[in-house]
Amino acid sequence: MLSSYEKALANSTRQTHYGHGKKVTSMGWSSVGALCTGSSDTTLRVWHVEPTGALKKFEILKSHTGAVDALSWCPESPYTLVSGATDRSVRLWDTRAGGRCTGFVATKGQALNLGWSPECNSVIMGTRDDTLVVIDVRKLSSGGSGGSAVQSTTTFREELNEFAFAPRTGLLYVGLGLIGVTDEGSVAILSLASPSGGEDIAGSVGVGSGSPPSVVSEIARVSCHTAPVTHLRFNPEGSFFVTGSGDSCVCMWDAEEGCVVSVFDRAEAQLRGLSWSRDGRHVAVASGDKEESAKTLDIIRVVDGTRVFSLPCPASVNHVSWAPHANLISYSVEDIGSATVSGKPGGDKFEAGAIKLLVPATA
Repeated sequence: MLSSYEKALANSTRQTHYGHGKKVTSMGWSSVGALCTGSSDTTLRVWHVEPTGALKKFEILKSHTGAVDALSWCPESPYTLVSGATDRSVRLWDTRAGGRCTGFVATKGQALNLGWSPECNSVIMGTRDDTLVVIDVRKLSSGGSGGSAVQSTTTFREELNEFAFAPRTGLLYVGLGLIGVTDEGSVAILSLASPSGGEDIAGSVGVGSGSPPSVVSEIARVSCHTAPVTHLRFNPEGSFFVTGSGDSCVCMWDAEEGCVVSVFDRAEAQLRGLSWSRDGRHVAVASGDKEESAKTLDIIRVVDGTRVFSLPCPASVNHVSWAPHANLISYSVEDIGSATVSGKPGGDKFEAGAIKLLVPATA
């Protein structure tokens, strides 16, 4: 039996807000409901969206010279943001007053994923060459090159993918993949420890105090998929997390027990994104590939794994993110090859550079 929210999904509306000149390559909501997107056009955009899906305003953040493939909002500050790009840099932003870059660090690898430590004094970067990098954010705050900001690097022999800190324990859960004779996907659980003593630099908005972690140790690892684990997301309470893989399966885990409790219906195409609803009752699954398979945004009820809603899309759904302030789901799609139409206030009508919103009837 469908809940009132699930029934509202059937009568939902879709809105599109155009902006980027090239495709969206990263996406995430702040704690107060501002949506940030990174793009292959080297810019970030901060979209201020009403609960109805209407766009109030947006800011453009410029400083990168490569595709912005990763971004992360600071949990303690709704105006503080980090981004990583193919220009091999990580940049810190203050999104107030039009947005400005307040510091950066040049990195050896290209950022694939970014996340804040629980204390918000450091940022963890996963690179395309499978290295986990710990960056002291406070050493980016002066606006310099941040040459001393890198605290440690740990290189994996496996494919390093999405990761997340467990809200209840502060441990880092990392999605990994081993490609070879036997494909295997696993989740590694890491402990990030700070050295004794350490410099305490304070004063930057959104940046915590205390010594940042610089020692990374693995405490457990569990195999779970038959292909690399590409996506990993905790529910708001931190009691469960979901993993997505190249095998097109979505698994739900008990975070305390460290075991899979259910496997949701297999996606019909490559999985490209996962996001929990703000009440933890549903998971959004983005999928699609270049083949003639289904390209959809699916909503799954976690208690029984039922697919309660499926939105067919004209192209692969690359990113999906549930808003924290309303029943809005943002997503982006690949270019559908249609001609652009000039004259739009936010830029040409380029589908891959737009944000799309699913707005349930009760929003």
